Amino acid sequence: MSEKDCPSNDDEPETYKTLREAQEALAAKLGYRHWSGDLLRILPLRTASGPAGREKSQARGRLALWQLHGSLERTPMNAILMLTRNALELTKQAVASVFDQNIPVTLYIVENDSSDGTKEWLKEHSFKLRYWNMTPAKGVSASWNFGLNYLFETAGCEYVLVINNDVVLPGTFYSELLRDGGDFVTGVGVNDLAQLDQPFQPLRRPKPDFSGFLIRRKVWSVVGDFDENIVLYCGDCDYHLRCEKAGVQCYTIGIPFYHVASGTLKYASEEERRAIQEQANRDRDFFLRKWGFEVGSVSYNQQFAGNTSNVAQ
Repeated sequence: MSEKDCPSNDDEPETYKTLREAQEALAAKLGYRHWSGDLLRILPLRTASGPAGREKSQARGRLALWQLHGSLERTPMNAILMLTRNALELTKQAVASVFDQNIPVTLYIVENDSSDGTKEWLKEHSFKLRYWNMTPAKGVSASWNFGLNYLFETAGCEYVLVINNDVVLPGTFYSELLRDGGDFVTGVGVNDLAQLDQPFQPLRRPKPDFSGFLIRRKVWSVVGDFDENIVLYCGDCDYHLRCEKAGVQCYTIGIPFYHVASGTLKYASEEERRAIQEQANRDRDFFLRKWGFEVGSVSYNQQFAGNTSNVAQ
């Protein structure tokens, strides 16, 4: 897709703290107001009352979504959600692999107040992706919630692929996860790019990898948001436990993707690295208080003892 095929963002990128702020800003730009607090239906400031007015509202609400997506589709095609926090060179690789998928995709990025040129790079490439600036940085759980709430509740997606910015996906990654048909299905991170070229035979294992996962709307509706009391570390483990309690099977089908483990930490300054590690310790403490056991402990693993999703496809 060329730059002329897709409208660019405004000259200055928008900065929002919450999903509602983003939606209200878009509504205000188009001269709309929210009706009864419903984020999916937007009324113009002056319109007829009754059903006719609401019908016009829905049409204009779709127009607002079209403007944000840059296409005349209400729902983005094969949405991908990525979080960024510095590590620009890794982000470039990840974005390139996103657009090398063998199916059309729409990329959304929640940018967490980077200081290494990531914001500027995203602005330069806004003709082919959509992004939000989160200032100050919100962390992993809050950023996932922001993006997923928008894509499921406002954009109407039935499924979303969520990835880190320190990954490289094989070209069939998204299509293979979709082909499996599971409600929460993932790949598996590897540390050797050559493994992406190896023959792939789907094999379900109850070991989901949250660095590259496909989640369907039905899971989001049942399990809910990620716990924002857990800012950076073990939010994935918390969500896995909640899925298990809700009867949602989470598994990998074994398709490999390259993952630079702890990529954000490796690109952080000494000061930020200490802050990340301190927050990770607070997250571990909260997890222990919430569940009564630590991540990776015997008690933790026992919670998944009944999960036998180990089926060859």
